[in-house]
Amino acid sequence: MPRSPLPRSDASAGAGNAASDATPERGPQGAPIYTQILPATPDCVRGTLAKVVGALRAIGLTRHATELIELVLAEALNNIVEHAYAGPEAGEISLAILRDGPRLSLTLCDQGKPLPGGTLPPPRTARLDVTRSELPEGGFGWFLIHSLAHRLDHRRSGNDNHLLIELDLDTLEC
Repeated sequence: MPRSPLPRSDASAGAGNAASDATPERGPQGAPIYTQILPATPDCVRGTLAKVVGALRAIGLTRHATELIELVLAEALNNIVEHAYAGPEAGEISLAILRDGPRLSLTLCDQGKPLPGGTLPPPRTARLDVTRSELPEGGFGWFLIHSLAHRLDHRRSGNDNHLLIELDLDTLEC
């Protein structure tokens, strides 16, 4: 099993965990909302999303904002599971959610395959005036992430993928 991209920590909703002393590899500084290292499996993603929703509601975010954050996080985590760790190789995903005023930063790290071309997929729109069988497979998740994110950053460092998704809570609350 590959080494964890971040130091191990339990899921938490308080200070004093690995995410609180952020470095450029971990993303921006802010108040830690949630951290976890999870196995890169669909079941673990579902369980993590439920815990994240609880942590977001606990800090007073609206249902609307929480659902949008959950959607963005689900798309990013599922992409890692399906593409970075495609095949028999098992892996882990490190997740840190930090709040700095009106900004919420989702930092995801994995040791899966690099992104094709080494860059994030562009926000691709698809023609929706076609039959269901003519709709393209995939790509809609990245369109949603690009549409909802205030800032996106990806880099490959050694064997690690680092993805930062910064969300503007004021925009999501509307």
